[in-house]
Amino acid sequence: MSAPASSTTAPDAPPANPRPTRKDPYFSNAKLILIVLVACGHAWAPLMDSDAVRAAYLVLYDLHMPAFILISGYLSRSFAGRPDQWRRLLTGVALPYVTFSLAYGLMRIYTEGQFDWNLLYPWYLLWFLPALFFWRLTSQIWKVVRWPIAVAFAISFAASLTALSDVLDLGRILQFLPFFVIGLRLRREHFEALRRPWIRWSGLAATAGLLAVAYVFGSDLAPEWVYYNQGYGQLETALAWIVPIRVGTFLAAGILVVTFLAWTPKREFRLSALGERTIYAYLLHGFVIKIADEGLDLYRFEWLHTPAGAVLVTLLAAGLAVLLMTAPVTRLFRWVVEPRMPWLFTAQSRRRPQEVTA
Repeated sequence: MSAPASSTTAPDAPPANPRPTRKDPYFSNAKLILIVLVACGHAWAPLMDSDAVRAAYLVLYDLHMPAFILISGYLSRSFAGRPDQWRRLLTGVALPYVTFSLAYGLMRIYTEGQFDWNLLYPWYLLWFLPALFFWRLTSQIWKVVRWPIAVAFAISFAASLTALSDVLDLGRILQFLPFFVIGLRLRREHFEALRRPWIRWSGLAATAGLLAVAYVFGSDLAPEWVYYNQGYGQLETALAWIVPIRVGTFLAAGILVVTFLAWTPKREFRLSALGERTIYAYLLHGFVIKIADEGLDLYRFEWLHTPAGAVLVTLLAAGLAVLLMTAPVTRLFRWVVEPRMPWLFTAQSRRRPQEVTA
């Protein structure tokens, strides 16, 4: 994937439709679980000398961002470019990208010994914000294209056959695009259909199979394949293998996302509300993990590279993600994560949707 429940979707910006509505606990639960998995994935990165951790890492990375992006697409269906929606897109995505890019650049003075800040080149986890900005801007296009999902896949595969630019992490914007478009085209009943017993249990079996494959062959697969950020010329793979491997990662992602959504609880729990605040965990947990890894060099301890150490790292990462969505943290950082800035926008952009004139 904290004060009154924020309207922020996870790990993206506030939802396109700001009407006050009761949140669906199904999506809150999904986003909460996913942000915990994101934090775990980042915490596992230095432990990939273990075949088991590497297998879990590869499978996890082919799940959590595709699932997040699909949900972001689903929650972007109502984006129509109204003034209030533009305001929320700017304050919930663009401005946090600028401020957190600067903050991470300053942190790198401590972790890497130099200040590095360039808005054209998102660093670490910040790539998602410009990607979401672009995807949401194009959401209306996919409503008029005749075969939107097919076109999105064509763009994604074409991108994988080129040497992709690092500007705004273009590789991820283009290669992850199908998941966003699929989300745009889904309806609530599609998620309900996934709860059929045969889908749930066959999905678990397939996921176990993917973990086994990743355990056996994971050392031969570069993590960049599940980052979806590089294409031919950057990956050390023959051109003839680019499309088959990319088809395989897409199929695996589809299985994993379907299985995850099929098993996501529908009922509301005490922690469900945290699923509406995952933007805080997403943007803030990277500071802790990078400082622990590169600043304090905590991963130098050999016992962390044992099964017990991996379990401890997992529990600490999950606890960190939950902590960063609690009320004290969100109150402390709301000014920078969800800035209001009413002085920057016209009165029309601050009206409630029903008051906005054509």
